Amino acid sequence: MIDKNLAERMKLANIKQTKQRLAILTVMQDSQQPLTVDQIYNNLIKKDITLDLSTIYRFLDLLTTKNLVIKINNIQDERHLYEINDGYHRHYLCCLECNKIIAVKHCPLEDYEKSLAQETEFKIVTHKLSVYGYCPECAKKRRK
Repeated sequence: MIDKNLAERMKLANIKQTKQRLAILTVMQDSQQPLTVDQIYNNLIKKDITLDLSTIYRFLDLLTTKNLVIKINNIQDERHLYEINDGYHRHYLCCLECNKIIAVKHCPLEDYEKSLAQETEFKIVTHKLSVYGYCPECAKKRRK
């Protein structure tokens, strides 16, 4: 079952709520981190729900266009990650070894964004930041 707020936002965006779409959103909502399309697909398979990858891609593109889902670039393997836009602004630490993704709890760019907007008179709407490296476990393995 998806969050009532998300269901209402879909309704306002004129997006039909089919069983398949709700299944995709449930998988995303249950995840503690952004997911690739393959991860969403594999989670659906585990629940005995079969969908074409193209269906998942099309639905995620629609949700991204309507700003209900955030699409995150993943430089390591050039696949995108997706997460439900719950209104909270996040940045990520991404492990290049195990692909673990950790959300940063605060925005380190907030003050910089404000000064940049003042300096350039640019109307900044949003920004994204992902930092790539090795999580503590993978860094320890690499040292050995």
